[in-house]
Amino acid sequence: MSSIKSVSIIGSGNVATHLGENLYAKGISIDVIFNHKLENAKKLATRLKCDCTDDPLKIPANSDLYIVALKDNFIQSTLSKINFTTQFVVHTSGSFDSSKLNQFTSKWGCFYPMQTFKKKTSGKFTRNLNIYRKQP
Repeated sequence: MSSIKSVSIIGSGNVATHLGENLYAKGISIDVIFNHKLENAKKLATRLKCDCTDDPLKIPANSDLYIVALKDNFIQSTLSKINFTTQFVVHTSGSFDSSKLNQFTSKWGCFYPMQTFKKKTSGKFTRNLNIYRKQP
């Protein structure tokens, strides 16, 4: 297994905000925040000291992990615009069928925190957050 050192976050809502803040606090580099609305991406990117974009083609191809924290109805249409092949991509939805990610990348999964997130409240994880990926 190799540890995750860099993450790109696709989305900038409640889940993306809390995951990004926790990952950043743990020393994980956030490469970019993507959102369809650039202004929303900028707000989170400023807090996480990273780049932001509203252009899916500008999402870097070299992040260790891609967290898709979008509303269910935007996941597939957004991912279809990104050139993933073997990147490690996870979604945060409780109802999205994870196997649908297989059409975009060979390394995929679900990262579903059993916690409620609200932007205006602290969402600090109460336990250590260790993220690893199994090498194929």
